[in-house]
Amino acid sequence: MAVEPRFYTVNEVATLLATTPNHVHAMLKRQELPGIKIGNRGQWRIERVEFEKYVKTRYVETAHELAEEAALEHDPATSERY
Repeated sequence: MAVEPRFYTVNEVATLLATTPNHVHAMLKRQELPGIKIGNRGQWRIERVEFEKYVKTRYVETAHELAEEAALEHDPATSERY
């Protein structure tokens, strides 16, 4: 039985999110994605639990953004008039 790792590397997170390691580094530096630096070279590690929380949060935030956009599209006060 395989044990899930506690931490992911930047490359693993990039693969999981279908993005680039540079994008993941930017997310870490903006503190959008929680991570820790380890070792003398300061390599980033992202705890699996924190990664899963991040993904769940993004689903909620995206749903709210889409709902707000839909409300604005259907609001007569914000629609364009010709």
